[in-house]
Amino acid sequence: MTQQVTDRFWQAETRTEETTQFIRDIKRITRRKFTAEEKIRIVLEGFRRDTPIRDLCRREGSRPSTYYAWLKDFMEAGKERLTRDITRDATNGEVQELKRENAKLKQLVAELSLQVHVLKKRQRRVLNKQVSKEELDRMSAFTEFINTLDFEDFDNRKS
Repeated sequence: MTQQVTDRFWQAETRTEETTQFIRDIKRITRRKFTAEEKIRIVLEGFRRDTPIRDLCRREGSRPSTYYAWLKDFMEAGKERLTRDITRDATNGEVQELKRENAKLKQLVAELSLQVHVLKKRQRRVLNKQVSKEELDRMSAFTEFINTLDFEDFDNRKS
């Protein structure tokens, strides 16, 4: 008997947690997003002090903490700071990911330029020896191909 009561209790508790999470998800998805112009209008209206901040926020559908965050941004940097969230800044994780990708690409360019250098050196060595006309034709075609893959400009750039 007590086992059944305990099981029912845990089932109800699980449903309550699922319901709470579902409500949070709906609130997050349907959260109102304010444009920069709306933020500026609300902050300036709060400056006039015609209505209390609490009533202003209730009327606009935002929280007082959100208003004060906008006010701080507005006071620190003016309109530019409030409009910045439209073109958001990169997060630290995104910056680190880009740095890793950049390092991989630099490594790839270095390896390719080294391969091109080795192949050109090998080609010069072969050309210095006496070769048949067929081999010379093949080598000149190869030289044209290698010249299209010239990566020396990448080596001269600073990282």
